[in-house]
Amino acid sequence: MDTVSEPAEEQPKAKMPTKKKLLIAFLVAVFGLIVLIPAPARVLNLCENQVLVYPGDAENMVNKIRFEEDKLKHTDGTPVQLAQLPTDSGKLLSVSVFTEGLDGDREISVSSCLRGMFSDGYELVDMPTPEFGTPEDAMPQMQAHTPDEGTAEATSSDEDEPAQAPQDIDDGGYEEGRNTAFALAFESMKIAHQVKIVVVDALEAKTLKAGDELIELRQGDNIINLDSAGKLIQFYENTPAGTEVTVIAKRGSDTITETIATIVGPPDLAGSALPVRFKIDYDFNKLVHYLPNSGIYGSSGSLAIALATMNALDGGSLMGKDSVAVTGDLRPDGVTYPVNGIYSKVYSALSGGADWFLMPEDNCVELKDRELPPEIKLVAVKDVNQAAEVMRAIKSGQTDQLDICPHK
Repeated sequence: MDTVSEPAEEQPKAKMPTKKKLLIAFLVAVFGLIVLIPAPARVLNLCENQVLVYPGDAENMVNKIRFEEDKLKHTDGTPVQLAQLPTDSGKLLSVSVFTEGLDGDREISVSSCLRGMFSDGYELVDMPTPEFGTPEDAMPQMQAHTPDEGTAEATSSDEDEPAQAPQDIDDGGYEEGRNTAFALAFESMKIAHQVKIVVVDALEAKTLKAGDELIELRQGDNIINLDSAGKLIQFYENTPAGTEVTVIAKRGSDTITETIATIVGPPDLAGSALPVRFKIDYDFNKLVHYLPNSGIYGSSGSLAIALATMNALDGGSLMGKDSVAVTGDLRPDGVTYPVNGIYSKVYSALSGGADWFLMPEDNCVELKDRELPPEIKLVAVKDVNQAAEVMRAIKSGQTDQLDICPHK
């Protein structure tokens, strides 16, 4: 008799131990991070069309300014006697930012994108943005450009509207910012130096002179009755558009006198402008040298260079024991202009050991809703002279009246 054997019961499959599952999941996650972290953030639809801004170098400007002492003279002709700087003063820091994701840069990676979202001192800025880098920040245009062909000529007629100056922005880089800083420091300390206001473009607005002769300013003419950049800007701001003014210029050995009607000034300067473009030629005859180490070359270092130069010329009168960070573009009349990347620059200042941070007023307003470390005090300054007074107040400890920037 045949016997029928019952089928053997199917054995349950062995389950993978939980620890092994966790290990595999961990390894997969690590592998994914290794692949994704350096990858462009756009693969995850993150940080598209954004720039990462983060803290850059902080350089101590004390002892970075050198002079040809035997050539330095006061404006009255007397020699300048330089005193040795104290060796125990705090630092005067010029601060900068780095960027990732600008045109020409590598794309923002996933890791950089995450740092921009969550790390102190890092931020993501939408593109397009004002240009960062070298030069870091654009100086506002102080010059009126010649109107394009077809633009109405400037006249003093009551019936005519004053011509409008084009709204070009002059790119103020390292050299321009440095020379502006030197000139302002020399003027403040009454040190002799040469500044020339030179015509770049010929006038469109011509004036009829005696004998029906047309006389106009030409490229290379040196304006001698507006003999400093500060005077030129003050003239722009205080003269209504459409006003007839006299311009005196040197052309070789000749003196040219021209009567010209002013036009509407560019938007960054209230008032009027002349229908001609100028350049400012500074000639320090190798009187002064700036010796940077870190490659901070943007025009946002102008205010720091000016203060460091004033401090060096005056035997360290601006610097006490506290360390002070400084940022700000300078207009040729000493007014400060805001800079880019101010949030990240606060952390650059902190990394350099700053107790105080001087910045333009508009940057102070920009930070009012930001959460910032309490150990650094932010101070708003409107021009280079006020910045110098703030430095002296910090040195003396009389800081109750300083314009401290509010923030969270």
